Amino acid sequence: MYSYLAPNASSEDRFSEHTSQASPTSILLTRDLAAYTDPELDQYLAVNRGQISVEDPHTLKQDTALLQRLSRARAGPNDTVQSYPIDLDYLTARLRHDKDIGFAKRHQPRYDEAWRKLLGSRILKPLEVEEIICNIDSAFQRAGEEYRAEKAVTVARSAVKPGKRAIIDLRRFNLAQRESQQRLTATQSKLNAAMQSLQLAKRWNDLIDEFRKNTGKA
Repeated sequence: MYSYLAPNASSEDRFSEHTSQASPTSILLTRDLAAYTDPELDQYLAVNRGQISVEDPHTLKQDTALLQRLSRARAGPNDTVQSYPIDLDYLTARLRHDKDIGFAKRHQPRYDEAWRKLLGSRILKPLEVEEIICNIDSAFQRAGEEYRAEKAVTVARSAVKPGKRAIIDLRRFNLAQRESQQRLTATQSKLNAAMQSLQLAKRWNDLIDEFRKNTGKA
């Protein structure tokens, strides 16, 4: 963090790295701060009690023009620079807007990549757009489908075991096996289908959860 010092200090001394308990209204990039008009810069310093916090302090150190503007900003009653009234509502809205826009620009590539990956998985159902998959109701629905798929696997697996035992018994006594084998094949097919549905439900859930986590939607 960088602290804005008194106007009589040299331009090199006006910014010093230090730790402070006070937090600025918004942490911006240097280019966001440089885009402010002089009145907005004055208001920013006033609201943040002279403290400046940017996400790229090394860039701030190299921005000579911005450092000069900050050094000329009004910081005391003896300055001859024109004073401007502080509009806290406007400044707060401007800072929030700049912060949101800056966040969107920095994270848009990651969001686009995550969305392309999710679409490429072909796991989404018809009409499943971002607003729907990030909804809490959708999360409950996915959890319910995965639970039902797990139960179906349990039921199908329990039906296969007796069929296998029956085949073993028939072989032991050299009895006809065709009908029992057909029943076993049918129950095994149901088990395979249930396991495939469970895998699909888990993948559906995992990929959407991964997208929400990577895009800050979780």
